Amino acid sequence: MNTIGNLKTRAKKILMSKLHAVYAQDYDVVNAIASKGIKGFTELEYQTLKSDILAYMDSVKIAPYTYKYANSCSQPCLYASIYAVMLEGLLGVLDKRSKDDLNAWAEYLNSFQSPEDGLYYDPNLSCPAYEHQGEWNEGWGKHHLMGHMIIALARLNILPRYPLRYLEKYYNLDYLNKWMNHFDFADDVWTVSNYFMNLYTVLEYVRDYMHEDRADAAIQSMAQWLLSKQNSSTGMWHSLPISELSHSERYRVVRAAYHFYPLFEYEGMDVPFKRQIEEFIYPLQNSWGGWTVDGGNAGACEDIDAIDPLLRYATTSNTRLIKPLIERAMIWQLSSRNSDGGFSFYVRSRQEYGGHSLTTSQRDESSMFATWFRILCLAYEMNFLGMPNGFDIGRFPGYEIPIKNRL
Repeated sequence: MNTIGNLKTRAKKILMSKLHAVYAQDYDVVNAIASKGIKGFTELEYQTLKSDILAYMDSVKIAPYTYKYANSCSQPCLYASIYAVMLEGLLGVLDKRSKDDLNAWAEYLNSFQSPEDGLYYDPNLSCPAYEHQGEWNEGWGKHHLMGHMIIALARLNILPRYPLRYLEKYYNLDYLNKWMNHFDFADDVWTVSNYFMNLYTVLEYVRDYMHEDRADAAIQSMAQWLLSKQNSSTGMWHSLPISELSHSERYRVVRAAYHFYPLFEYEGMDVPFKRQIEEFIYPLQNSWGGWTVDGGNAGACEDIDAIDPLLRYATTSNTRLIKPLIERAMIWQLSSRNSDGGFSFYVRSRQEYGGHSLTTSQRDESSMFATWFRILCLAYEMNFLGMPNGFDIGRFPGYEIPIKNRL
């Protein structure tokens, strides 16, 4: 039986088991896998995918360099413009713009920067969550946005207009160590990991792009601190023994680890316990192909959080074992591809990114965040499988670092 026949046979078994589910959402997801996921995978072709994404981006563009997060949003936001830069970079079209055009886009982004602290503030997104007030963590908001902004500015080859003064306190290693030591991995390591990633990525950026030498000591201190906390049984970060981690907690541990690994990858530091990382992740794929509790609607974050380290740290002897997992994952991800040309965060469900109306997408509606993250994941997967493509994966602090492993 050929590859497509094998895929259809495996997918049919999954779908038949799911047809006994009782909730309408389950039927919706099964239909999406059947009508979009399987067909999308068997017919996947880079140039068509690229054209669809660019068409989607045009549909949410309201002015030069100005984009809405999703078509249903009433106003544009800074997040969306950043994702547009990152998508054009990945798709290899950003470099075709003139230098003046790139400079103008960078100036648009830099117009949101505060001279006081160096962070970026969009009046349209202003709210307590953006400022991380109360109990809100850093999975969305001003520090989270910085980790994306630095990739956009690097792609545009322009620096921030003002120094990143909010980093000053972290150059003091005593302060930095006290800051790190107040986090507890036993409570919610995923939340903790956002704080770390939002800091070390920008420290790497200011060291390598803005020539701030003081950042290097802070980066090395963070790396050594994290290595000292890494769990040797899984290669991840958690206080409870692996036997005491519930199934749902294991997914959160994986999601957190994804936020830590890029520090070592970008620094060229060896990541210990690769075999344990691989063996912890791949059994967690659910029967639909995503990485959340079985039958759950895994989002763009949950999927790439597992797939990125799995592909990076898969041992050579196990790459063929992982191949069918990646094929199933791609079917799942392509189930969130919409008729508007982009991708949803979840399959057939709305997403409230940061709980803000201007970063919310509706059912079967694409968003700029989901489209960028899904495309980045597909780029890694297509490279791993040796599928022809024209993706331009850069090497930047944080989210976008090439993966060497492939079949």
